[in-house]
Amino acid sequence: MSEIVLYVGSTEYLYASITAFEVDGVVADPTDYAAEVAIVALGTEVIETDWASAEWVKVGTTDRVRILAGDAAELVAGHYAVYVRLTGSIEVIIRQAGRLTVRAAD
Repeated sequence: MSEIVLYVGSTEYLYASITAFEVDGVVADPTDYAAEVAIVALGTEVIETDWASAEWVKVGTTDRVRILAGDAAELVAGHYAVYVRLTGSIEVIIRQAGRLTVRAAD
């Protein structure tokens, strides 16, 4: 996900690609991890209540995390950071997935 623009009142899926990562020297399958997404105002720290469950979907040949934005978080006009958290049996991995701009309808 790079920068995405949504409009206040819209409800749309946001997709984030997760690159492979290693666990104990072995490339892990990210889809083995539970996925959550946090959408927070730029410059704001993510707190536990910001996380919302996301789902894994296949887009073409790529596995992506998706969340319904506008449904999981009521967004007002502004700029946001989007984070993805993957939770495995012992690891919790957090990555910034992109930026989101929400605009008032013209």
